[in-house]
Amino acid sequence: MRSPFLLFLRVKKTTGEKSWYAKFWNEESNRYDRTRALGIPYGGRRGGRDMANKVAQTIAVDISRKADPLFLDYISSFWAPNSRHIRTRALVDHRPLSLDYLDHNRRAIRLHIAPYPGFKSLRLSKVRAGIIKDWQLWAIENGATPRASNVALQAIKVPIHDAVARGDLLADPLTVVKKVPEEPKERGVLTPAEITSLIHVPEKDPRIRAAVLLAVLAGLRRGEIRGLRWGDICWEQKIINICHNSVDQELDKQPKTGSKRVVPLHAAVITALKGVKAVAPKAEEHDFVFFSTSKPGLPITGHAILDGLCRMLEAMGIDADERKRRNINLHAMRHTFITLARNLGMSDISVMALSGHKSPEMLTRYSHASQILNFQQVRSTIEEAVQ
Repeated sequence: MRSPFLLFLRVKKTTGEKSWYAKFWNEESNRYDRTRALGIPYGGRRGGRDMANKVAQTIAVDISRKADPLFLDYISSFWAPNSRHIRTRALVDHRPLSLDYLDHNRRAIRLHIAPYPGFKSLRLSKVRAGIIKDWQLWAIENGATPRASNVALQAIKVPIHDAVARGDLLADPLTVVKKVPEEPKERGVLTPAEITSLIHVPEKDPRIRAAVLLAVLAGLRRGEIRGLRWGDICWEQKIINICHNSVDQELDKQPKTGSKRVVPLHAAVITALKGVKAVAPKAEEHDFVFFSTSKPGLPITGHAILDGLCRMLEAMGIDADERKRRNINLHAMRHTFITLARNLGMSDISVMALSGHKSPEMLTRYSHASQILNFQQVRSTIEEAVQ
């Protein structure tokens, strides 16, 4: 087995004093070409060689760790705040990563990756497809959902891919590792009759009514609702400009890539927004439409909007059990808008412009026409046409 270092003596020309040095093995160059002074003078028992050997061993371990870090250390530092990757995405690529996305990856490492015994002493260079596949099995057997295990796999794959791009790894060992198949429950949507009921159901908080109607009649995401400013509304043209997004850690960020858009306002939404403006403490252009009542200057929380939606649905007769069975939540209102628009005959390109989707495939994932079809009407239409 090759020694990680070679000891040798060097003489100082000015004084003639001898001291110990070491050359360390470099895996990349396949040579002993890393020279370090050990700070141990020649003299005493065995000329100080034993002490020099101990110091060199410590340095060798440090060099090894830097050249081939622990796998867990590598991926954890990759997703750490202000890491090289995060700074590069923001300053070089001009595609900054959202704080929510970063938190998801850190949480995945903490809950589903770091606890795996097989990763405790694993070095970056020793990562293999089989090791990651064994981890996937362990994660599922220890309670991770397919979705959670796939998020965790992504938290591993991105740093490994980056290590290959930087030359820290010669090849990506994880190209053959696939995601665990997911079977997500279809998102529920409201029928046209239920949408009508939702518009007219009593709700004491005008902010909740307007927020829910923006989701179901304009297709806004939660962050787009929370980020809406009064200056984004054009009352004369009855439209709003979707150009802000507000999540818990980033109160003023851009909407999802390609999601800036203009959306026409349903009459019920205009009425609801006027109701909010009537009670708003401030309604300057830069002020949040959906203001917080407890934290001035901040938007309403996402939980408050969801609780309000549940309250309105409950008043319509859609209780918690039915919401769970039908998988109805705030994002389901956006699905409802897209499904309704397509079912009314709008072209896909028009619906994509309204929803901010970038592809017909994604638009299709948000459409659930079978849930809102009037089968009696369909049967009558067919029977009239074919007799």
